[in-house]
Amino acid sequence: MFAMGDYVYVGGGHDENWSRYDPATASWMGIDNTPEGRVAGTQFSYDGKGYILSGHDAQHRDIPVSDHFMEYDPELDEWTRLPPHPETTRWVPASFVINGYVYMFGGTNRFPPTGTWAKTAFRYPLGEVMVDTDEPEVELTQQLRVYPNPVTEMLTLQFDGLGTKPYQLRVHDALGQELRRQVVTQPTLSLGSLPKGLYFLGLYQQGTKVASTTLIKQ
Repeated sequence: MFAMGDYVYVGGGHDENWSRYDPATASWMGIDNTPEGRVAGTQFSYDGKGYILSGHDAQHRDIPVSDHFMEYDPELDEWTRLPPHPETTRWVPASFVINGYVYMFGGTNRFPPTGTWAKTAFRYPLGEVMVDTDEPEVELTQQLRVYPNPVTEMLTLQFDGLGTKPYQLRVHDALGQELRRQVVTQPTLSLGSLPKGLYFLGLYQQGTKVASTTLIKQ
């Protein structure tokens, strides 16, 4: 469960169903479901998006690595897979967010009473807060869509005007380091040389960012 804006989002447990509750009208509405049930994980919201992290499946088993960490976008009504955390999934971990990082710690590696308490902690950057390029803030009027996401080799960009006029694509890693800067005139490009990880993509025209998104490289 997490709250965003005027709504409360509830789901998981022993099935994959998620719903949104509006306290102003005392009404429920179904939203996009997760791939499977999730119990004893940790949930939170940050910067207008909801997150579920770790936990076990409905049968109290480890969940697939690809589903360790998921982000919900209420505007698109869809879940996106984020990079998994190290080690196996945890039963009842704790989490908190500071300065754009989510920190996860505690919990056990198995359903009690057979599990042992985890002694390691991890942190992960959320959104584009980690990308500090000293650029002025601008309101982005369009969204850059990329697919497939996660990607292994060839990436397709979707943005109005792409292919009719040149744009510059800048790629930053999770630490904010710029790894690539290139002019794109076609909607496809190869990312095979990038190592696995989380990346932030920005599309620029005449030095001004006009769209951005996040990407997972597998």
